[in-house]
Parts: sequence; C-alpha cells; structure tokens
Amino acid sequence: MPQRIEVATKPGVVDSAGQETRKRIADDLGIELDDIRLVRVYTIDAVIADDDLQRIETELFTDPIIEDSTINQPIHVPAKWAIEVGFRPGVTDNVGKTAAEGIADTLGRDLSDDEAVFTSTRYMIDSEIDKATCEEIASRVLGNELIERWTIVEADAINEEGLLDVPRVTDESNTEVQTIPLDGTDDALTELSRNMMLALD
Repeated sequence: MPQRIEVATKPGVVDSAGQETRKRIADDLGIELDDIRLVRVYTIDAVIADDDLQRIETELFTDPIIEDSTINQPIHVPAKWAIEVGFRPGVTDNVGKTAAEGIADTLGRDLSDDEAVFTSTRYMIDSEIDKATCEEIASRVLGNELIERWTIVEADAINEEGLLDVPRVTDESNTEVQTIPLDGTDDALTELSRNMMLALD
C-alpha cells in the first residue's frame, strides 16, 4: 500500500510559495484570498519499513527549522478549502523522480522498476469562497488540465487516505466514441476544448 509524507511550513513562518500563489490568483483572476498555504505531498509507492520511512521524512523531505511533516496522515493547516493538484498517469513527474533517487540514496538501495514516488501540491485556502470559485482557481491558475488533475474538498473532509489516488499507468482502458458538433460559437468551442482537452484553436 502506498505511503504518504506531507510537508508544510510551520505555523507562524511565512509561506513564500503560498503568498506568491495568492498574488498570482489576485492578478490573474481578481480574486482576493485571505490566506493560502501549500502542502507538499509525496506518495511513495514502494515497500519501505516504518523506521526507514521516518528517516526519509526527517532527513530528506523536511527542514525541521521551518517545516512540519506527517506520515500517512493529513498535516493540519487551518483552512476552509483544499485543492490538491497532481500529474495525470503517464506524465513525467521530475520532482517525483528526484525524490525516488534521494530515497534510494538514503536507504542505500535502488528502488525496483515497479516502485516510484509521485508528487502533488495541496493548496490550503483560508477564505470565505465557494466551491465554484475554487474550481475556477484550480482550472485557470493552479492546474494544467492537459497534464494534471485535481480535486477540491472542504478542508475538514481530508482523511488519512489523502485526496488523489496513485497515478499508475495500467493496461486497462475504456474506449468511448462521441460525436462532437463543431458548429457552435467561438466561446462555446473554447469551453468545449477546455472541458474535453481537445486543444482546439
């Protein structure tokens, strides 16, 4: 079963990445948020003993001076909404690959071909907005729907299983043929392209 390490800036320490994201949302969308803090999520799809997992958490992923971290449980960050963004299956996760290399160095062994590390970012939004606004923020600023997926929940709904499943590539596929009319307005076609990832211009 995959293991998960979550890392966040300590309370009282300025979350620079969160502040930059907050400013980008204000500049791009005109949405002013009270606060936004980031959680780095490392999903480790490998067989690792508990003691080794704790070493990885403290030695590899966490700066104990400015960061807190947890193993297999959500890290507490005061917020109203959580938006977690991660790569779709099959998309190269360079940070995950680097993390896997670091884990191999820490453990003194290579990970097997079927072991991997997947990364995602959880944006903890502490502001009185609704889910539709969160979706606008996710789709227009935080995520790239061509290569990423995301989920949105109220912050108190985060559980020990995390928010995104492991993006494994499988041999299973469900093929569905659709007929799509292309005689709509430019705005309608733009919306269609965005929703179905058609890359129309």
